[in-house]
Amino acid sequence: MYSAHIPAWRAAPFFRLLPAFITGILIQTTFTIHFFYWASFFLLGVIWTALQNYLSIKQGIRFSKITGLVIWAIIVCSSALVTVLNSPDANSNWFYKNTDSASGGIIKLVEDPIRQGEKYRAIGEVIGLIKNRQIIATSGKTFVYFTLHQNNLPQYGELLLVRDTVHPLAQRLNPGGFNFAKYASRKGIYGAWYIHENNIHTLCKDKNLLQSFVNNSRIRILKVLQHHLTDKNVLGIAEALLIGYREHLDKEVLQSYANTGVVNVIAISGLHLGLVYVVIKWIIHLLPVLKKRPKWKWPIILFCLWWFALVTGASASVLRSATMFSFMLIGETFFKSVGSKNVLTSSAFVLLAFQPLLLWDVGFLLSYGAVAGLIWWQQPIKRLLVFKKRWVQKIWEMTSVTIAAQLAVTPLCIYYFNQFPTWFLIANLIIVPLATIVLISLLIMVLISFIPPLATTISWPIKWLINMMNGVIHSIEHWPLSTISGIFSNEITTLLLYGFILLGTSVVLFKKNHYLLPSLSCLFLLSLYMSVKKAIASAKNEISIYNIRDGLSIDFISGRTCTHLNTASSAANNPFPVEAAARTIRLVEMQNQISIKHKITGLSFLKKQIIIIGPEVRRLRKGNPVQSDIVILFGSPSITISQIVDVFNPHTMVLAADNKKWKIEKWKSECEDLHLRCISIRDSGAYIFK
Repeated sequence: MYSAHIPAWRAAPFFRLLPAFITGILIQTTFTIHFFYWASFFLLGVIWTALQNYLSIKQGIRFSKITGLVIWAIIVCSSALVTVLNSPDANSNWFYKNTDSASGGIIKLVEDPIRQGEKYRAIGEVIGLIKNRQIIATSGKTFVYFTLHQNNLPQYGELLLVRDTVHPLAQRLNPGGFNFAKYASRKGIYGAWYIHENNIHTLCKDKNLLQSFVNNSRIRILKVLQHHLTDKNVLGIAEALLIGYREHLDKEVLQSYANTGVVNVIAISGLHLGLVYVVIKWIIHLLPVLKKRPKWKWPIILFCLWWFALVTGASASVLRSATMFSFMLIGETFFKSVGSKNVLTSSAFVLLAFQPLLLWDVGFLLSYGAVAGLIWWQQPIKRLLVFKKRWVQKIWEMTSVTIAAQLAVTPLCIYYFNQFPTWFLIANLIIVPLATIVLISLLIMVLISFIPPLATTISWPIKWLINMMNGVIHSIEHWPLSTISGIFSNEITTLLLYGFILLGTSVVLFKKNHYLLPSLSCLFLLSLYMSVKKAIASAKNEISIYNIRDGLSIDFISGRTCTHLNTASSAANNPFPVEAAARTIRLVEMQNQISIKHKITGLSFLKKQIIIIGPEVRRLRKGNPVQSDIVILFGSPSITISQIVDVFNPHTMVLAADNKKWKIEKWKSECEDLHLRCISIRDSGAYIFK
């Protein structure tokens, strides 16, 4: 029987629409084009398409390619318009536009506060600002930080009258550092309110019924887990695995899972929702009531899927999975069959249509990348090897799943995390089956929690399995070369690496030999680009003083070697400067690391005289002035700028971020009076002296 191969773009209509939709989002977020221009282009495209109905068949064929491009452009314009409308700038009542002269605001908490270090953080909706004793109606989300005792914390749904004003979120304060403000803005969150106990008053509660149901469900699940799983490490993994709650998850344990390439196991993802989907279908299949009423099955399954998605926090990966399984369920119910590629692309299209900025969410990208890898590559990889023994073949099938998913997300992982776990295959083969058993067991334990003896009995094997998982991860992490870290990556290297992988797999898996030369060309261009970057890095000579709040951290970079100076506290709490900034941004290698004294340190670098003054300095002895280029103050020493000028006569004063704020302001004022150049790291971010 002859079976024609149908291209993906014909079998899955959304496969053609999605690239155009993504293009519009990328153009708008990159260039911020005005709504009027997009609307004009959209209207022109619609008019052109409508005119095709009045052309003859011959003329229609003649302009068919142009019409195809116009339709593609209409989709681009549509996604750009959706992106503009989803931007808070499009709303005249956006609170962040109206914060000038505001003395307070009215904030509605949209989630319960979660502990973040010494504070508690929640997301709030700013429904009003107080200006000149009047309340102005506003909209927009913000972070709310509390320093209150846990028993006095406001809860979800409460309306808070606050006297404090909003503060901007921290930008990228170090080279290559995490830009928290940009991250939050892509989630529609702007600014932060730091609220003290004396500046807050609870007005009333205004709870959304759906959100209340979700929050109450989440709280009840947490109570069940905390009651039966008392060990902190076990509880942290169980909470993260089941509902994505990370307050009790140990940071070292989380880092171990990330280093071994199985962090997806404890991050709510499609794996979790897929298991929930299977369990729900199995339970519903056993219920005799629903056997007689099959039309009731799909609404119940949909409800359970979305309830779980909301309870787990509605992350990008969970939304993707819930949408995809919903499309699959509806397709199986009403259309009997549905293509996996069309399900994947249509779910992405729907999610991006409602929230275009999901395109920048790491979880969204990794989730869709992994599933796309499974759809396109898992079966061809599995067919590469065939084993006679059934159990060996099953292991190879599991391995092919891991290879396909990892192959698809490797460039993204390197881009976002600058590392690659070398033992990910072994880790996934062991941890994923264990995590699957644990997740199903947790679901059963929660469902039968109203029978305490049974729930307690199930909790025993759960504890044992989670401890086994942690032990295996800890062992693999300490294997030789378990993680290759500090890998340089940017947008260009990521695109070239994807080009090499996509074209290379077409040659190896699909026997399309004509892609061999383009694949090797991508590899050659990647090597050439890295060589050029290294050559540029070899010519760099600079001093980087980092924005660190608990000490001082400095890199002296000469060519591709780096000498790192730091205080004991900054070395312990901030490994970032060396790894993220020096190695991944400048492609340099650590030469040595030196601890800075807390008194006075003098050094010379590239003919520049540098003086570092620490917290133990109380006064400076006058003598013949020593000419210096840079004087760095850290730890809030008890001296004045005039004393420093008399002794060291600096060209530039640098005030480290760990100095007390009032001292920084005082020193800045003194420098201004003395007409001396002053750099405040706390205010302007890392200082790079070239």
